[in-house]
Amino acid sequence: LFFTYYASLGSLLPYLPVYYHSLGHGGQIIGMLGAIKPFTTFLVAPVWGIISDSTGSPFTVLYFTFLISLVGQLLVAFRHDPAWIMFMVFITALFNAPVKSLLDSMVMSNLKDRSKYGRLRLWGQLGFGVGSSGVGILLSRSKHRPYMRPTGSSSVREHLDEVWQSITGYKLLFFTHALLSIPTFLCIRAFDRWTKDPPLDDNSD
Repeated sequence: LFFTYYASLGSLLPYLPVYYHSLGHGGQIIGMLGAIKPFTTFLVAPVWGIISDSTGSPFTVLYFTFLISLVGQLLVAFRHDPAWIMFMVFITALFNAPVKSLLDSMVMSNLKDRSKYGRLRLWGQLGFGVGSSGVGILLSRSKHRPYMRPTGSSSVREHLDEVWQSITGYKLLFFTHALLSIPTFLCIRAFDRWTKDPPLDDNSD
């Protein structure tokens, strides 16, 4: 869970300033975009904690915020004007604010030996490094080529090559982030089912 979640973050977050710069935005705009998330998280994370506690359904809150923030993050690449990007970064930060804290609290509350938390959390740091390094390698090897409309005689390989070319460059950041978010969501679902029906201890009889 930690590995896949932080790998999805590592595949995108370190490269966002470079992506913004590639769109032609200056340092002031990039700095403002970078400040939106920590400032928004600082303000709204306690509110999400209150909502989670009052509803008694932290997994429901986690599902909702995780999916909405994922959609918001992907929509950042939909348009390139600063107003749109700032709005979508704000929406992403608004709903992403409780995700890390909810994951941490859920894992901690279900650990019999809480001293193992650090060992589990280490997988998150490893995932972040793997995600950022892997995307860096893909970016360095990707090449832009002009789009060519397929002809009727195009082979399957040519079609696949055209699809690949359409997601190379900085679009790879968002594609990889979305791809790694799928196993993260599946891990959250599995963890939810496990907490509702935990395995019986061998000595329970």
